[in-house]
Amino acid sequence: MIKEELTSSLFSLKQLSGRIKDGDVSPVDIVEACLDKIKILNPTLNAFITVIEEEELYKQAQIAEKEIKQGNYLSPLHGIPFSIKDIIYVKGVRCTAGSKILANYVPNTDATAVKRMKKAGAILIGTNNLNEFASGITGINSLYGSSKNPWDISKISGGSSGGSAVAVATGMVPISLGTDTGGSLRVPSSLCGVGGLTPPYGRINKYNVFPFFP
Repeated sequence: MIKEELTSSLFSLKQLSGRIKDGDVSPVDIVEACLDKIKILNPTLNAFITVIEEEELYKQAQIAEKEIKQGNYLSPLHGIPFSIKDIIYVKGVRCTAGSKILANYVPNTDATAVKRMKKAGAILIGTNNLNEFASGITGINSLYGSSKNPWDISKISGGSSGGSAVAVATGMVPISLGTDTGGSLRVPSSLCGVGGLTPPYGRINKYNVFPFFP
């Protein structure tokens, strides 16, 4: 299997997970494929604001691969790269909320949702672009560059979780975490042609997610 296939539409997240578990695909190869796509596509599409250092990503992927080979399979997300909307806190990774005001803000703890993803063995690739402070449904951001619709870059991606939808639609990551108060996940998912799930309010802990509304 060539690495370009790993993040293509040929494989669902479930299929990719199964291949990792069976040893047919290495988490290292998937991380490499994601990083390659980010390097090629992100300069145009502006899906990411921050990408984690490659050395750290490969280190995590190697650890995941070793754990799985040793039979310590944590979950269907083990070895799967993911991204998050840049409004969700991660220890040691800047969280801008799409704003100049928080351009250099670095949280000292993870959001609960991120902790749960990491506990499941998922590998955080980086943080995704959004409307400033998640205030809007267009994906337009004059500070970091607007996320672009991958089907037609002259069109909007939708928002405010626009970068997350673009990243998944183009295979820069297999899955991304966004937020949705009044359509901020559903709108960009629809416009970019991907599946977006908004669970009932309170179903997922929102500790250390920058608040849009109380």
